[in-house]
Amino acid sequence: MKNKKMFTDYLTAVKWCNNALIMQNDICELDPEFWENNPDLFQEDEEGNFPEYFQFFLTDMNEGDKEYLEKTFDLLFGYSSKLGHYVLCVPHWGTAWDYVPCEVKSREWWEINGEKYGYKH
Repeated sequence: MKNKKMFTDYLTAVKWCNNALIMQNDICELDPEFWENNPDLFQEDEEGNFPEYFQFFLTDMNEGDKEYLEKTFDLLFGYSSKLGHYVLCVPHWGTAWDYVPCEVKSREWWEINGEKYGYKH
């Protein structure tokens, strides 16, 4: 059971630090260097596939919030140096966030919150 993956839903993961989100799907028009400044978000996987992102949200989080969310959940953030905000990069669309599973990376978080917030769909 040690290597069993744990999941919550995407909505729970995103709301965990209680940060504001503003949809900014034109992030690359507002900050043309966004792709260049966040190369880790756009690297191909072992099979040669590049990640796709369908929505972008400006956040009001600080670096500590971002590090916590990335360490605890499978969430992806870039940074817009032009706008001075972290950007949540969403790799799915068309489904309500409370129906999308999100991997929980933190065993500690899971032990405290898994029963209440574990993925139920």
